[in-house]
Amino acid sequence: MVFLSGDWIPIQMPGNLKNAFEQVKVIALGGATEAAIWSNYFPVNEIAPNWVSIPYGKPIQNASYYILDRNGNVCPIRVPGDLYIGGECLASGYINELELTAGKFVENPFIPGAVMYKTGDMARWFTDGNMEFLDETITR
Repeated sequence: MVFLSGDWIPIQMPGNLKNAFEQVKVIALGGATEAAIWSNYFPVNEIAPNWVSIPYGKPIQNASYYILDRNGNVCPIRVPGDLYIGGECLASGYINELELTAGKFVENPFIPGAVMYKTGDMARWFTDGNMEFLDETITR
């Protein structure tokens, strides 16, 4: 089993691993250090011809992901938006960095009293519930 970690995993990487190690199982992991480092996963079984990178996947059990437009509304499937992470996986903030914490750990409008982490990244949902991490050259 091979864990690939990162926001943008090259599309050819799992195939290269399977060519070298026929029985290998590949799991793509991602997320932010502020959210337990790995807060999403994607088992890579086959590569779809329309992918530009390996999908970001789905949230782990104690994480929630939100893809929101600039007004804080949930983006429809396939529509790019700002990526936020919520849930028990979140850190409580940055040590001795109150201003940075206030700017990145924001009120979660979907769960009263909870916060979510504003990653600064872009993503979009696939119809199967997986996310695609987007390079800003694709979305802007």
